[in-house]
Amino acid sequence: MTSQPGWHPDPVRRFEFRYWDGASWTDHVSSGGIAEVDSRPVTDPGLASAQSGVVSNGADVAATRIMSRGANALFEQPSFHLPHLAGIALEQAGAAPGSVGWVLERYRRRWGGLWVGGRVTLSTARVAFSPNAMNRAVLSGAIDVDIPLVEIVQVEVLPGVVTKIVAIRTMGGVLKVRCYGAPSLAKAIEDARGS
Repeated sequence: MTSQPGWHPDPVRRFEFRYWDGASWTDHVSSGGIAEVDSRPVTDPGLASAQSGVVSNGADVAATRIMSRGANALFEQPSFHLPHLAGIALEQAGAAPGSVGWVLERYRRRWGGLWVGGRVTLSTARVAFSPNAMNRAVLSGAIDVDIPLVEIVQVEVLPGVVTKIVAIRTMGGVLKVRCYGAPSLAKAIEDARGS
């Protein structure tokens, strides 16, 4: 069990690191060297005693993190809402009212959804995607994805513009994630499934 206060891998996989104060996980988090405060509570009762680097998810057996990296995931129909202050800032910058929604709708039609920035995490039991704080502030709906490895039926690498795309298929659908090192992520998922 983690007893020493300090930064450890985030046990809820929403960020890269979370601060352990010696007794519990705090809302102080960090990803890519940028510190933030997690606005969502750490509600899983098993996390209070989770080991550093070990992910707890309810009844699941503890799963060790294999890989975590910044990524974008494709969501077909995320609900977009612009916070009031952001709308004011855009109007001050000269954007026409409603122009952001129009641009996003055209983008959604062209690409089949919106690419949402965040973090993909692979553990010995699952693949998870969590949006970053900016996307969480303007999107709502089911934007956190958690796929147990046993539900994955196929993993393939697809071509992309700057980065390649990893398509993770389950019986219920497909999660498309693009990131640097996509082929190594796909291989790591396949290796974890085979273990």
